[in-house]
Amino acid sequence: MDKKDAKGMLKKINEKTNQNWDFDKIKSLAKGFSPEDMKSDKKLKSLIKKVGKSLGVNLNNKKIEKVQEKVKKKFK
Repeated sequence: MDKKDAKGMLKKINEKTNQNWDFDKIKSLAKGFSPEDMKSDKKLKSLIKKVGKSLGVNLNNKKIEKVQEKVKKKFK
């Protein structure tokens, strides 16, 4: 995911949740996760659910898989 994609995703998050999230807030949710964890389906799914829950966004499996794909491309 490049910076343009990340900014677009953050903009969508803020629009859908009517909140003002920034990358630092989202990064703080990832404390305890390493870049190596981003390659593990189980740990990555756990982090995505944690972020979604904190944002108040209900994520179905299809959405989680889409985010997982983008993250995995970034951490290859």
